Amino acid sequence: MMIWLDGSLHKECDIGISGATHALHYGTAVFEGIRSYAGEGECYLFRVDDHIDRLFNSAKTLRLTTPYSKVDIESAIIQVLDVNNLTNAYIRPLIFVGEGSMGLDIVSTHVRNSIHVMIMAWEWKSYFNEATPTGLNVKIGPWKRSFQTVDLNMVKASGFYVNSYLAYTEAKEAGYDEAILLDENQNLAEASASNVFIIMGTTLITPTTTAALPGITRSTIIDIAMSRGLSVEIRDIHIEEAVSADHAFLTGTACEVVPIARINGKSYGNRSGADITRELSALYQKVADSGRKCTTQRLSEGIIR
Repeated sequence: MMIWLDGSLHKECDIGISGATHALHYGTAVFEGIRSYAGEGECYLFRVDDHIDRLFNSAKTLRLTTPYSKVDIESAIIQVLDVNNLTNAYIRPLIFVGEGSMGLDIVSTHVRNSIHVMIMAWEWKSYFNEATPTGLNVKIGPWKRSFQTVDLNMVKASGFYVNSYLAYTEAKEAGYDEAILLDENQNLAEASASNVFIIMGTTLITPTTTAALPGITRSTIIDIAMSRGLSVEIRDIHIEEAVSADHAFLTGTACEVVPIARINGKSYGNRSGADITRELSALYQKVADSGRKCTTQRLSEGIIR
C-alpha cells in the first residue's frame, strides 16, 4: 500500500513513526472517513467537500495547523487512489501531532511539535463484514459518549474514541455485533463509530447533535427520508423507546446504512419498518454513486481493476 505523508507518496513499510509521536501518547490527532465509488467507468468521491471541511474544523478545535490547503488534501486523496489502483475505497485522512514537547503544552512551549498529514485508502466493502443479511445484534450501554457541547461533538478526534473502543470490545465479547453508547442522561447517543436511527411508523428518530456526531451519512439519510415524505425527529431517545421501536439502523461512511435486527435481545419484527430501512439504504447507494467525479491518471488510461 502507498500512503501520502507530508506531501509525497511512500510505501507503508517505509514510514518511520517515532516513539515520541505526541499523538501516540495523548490522542492528539483528527481524522475523517471518506468513500469513493466506481460507476460507469468513473470514480466518484462522496461529499468530499463536507468531509474535508470537517477535518479542518476538527484540527482547528484541537489547535492543530497544517501547511496544506483543502485543495491539497483532495488532490492527495486522488493520488492515493491512483497509485493504489482503487475506485471503490475507504479513505482515511489523518492530521496528527508528532515529535517535540512530550508534555500536554504544544502551543506555548518553545519546543514546537511537528504536525503531520497522512492519507491512506483501502478496499473496505463494509465496516460490519460479518453482519447477517437481516441486520446486527446490538447492545445498548452502559458506556457513555460524554461530550455535551456542539463544538466537541463536531470533532472526529482520535482520543475521543476510547469509550467507543471499550464499548465495542465489551459488546463483541458478550456475543453482540455492535454497541450503542449513551449520553449523560441515559438516552441513546450513537454506536461505536456510527449514528443510530429508530423507526416508529413512518417517522425516523435520531439523537440530537449534543449527544452524537452530526454525521455526513446521517444528514444524507435525513434529506432522503424527507424527500420521500417520511417524518424526521431529532431528539432524545430513551432506551425503552429504542427497544420497542418498529425498526432501527445505523449510518456512517464506513458502514453506510446497516439494519439492526436485535437490540438488547429483542428482535424487530415489523416488516414495514424493515422495508423503510431497505428503501433508504438503496436510495443512499444511488446518491453515493453520483458524487464528485474523480478521474485519476489510471482511470483516464482505462486501467480499472
